[in-house]
Amino acid sequence: MKILFTGGVKSGKSRHAEKRVLEMSRGKKPVYLATTELFDPEMKERISEHRRRRG
Repeated sequence: MKILFTGGVKSGKSRHAEKRVLEMSRGKKPVYLATTELFDPEMKERISEHRRRRG
């Protein structure tokens, strides 16, 4: 199954997707595929925050 979450910058799509994946994973550890590149300090901080949330 593949689900695509779309939305603008900082619209909550990552948090929504993470919640949905955890609901569907039935206790298994999910695999994350990140599709962005590190271009500037703001993006670096956003990537770090995503990694902290995901463990």
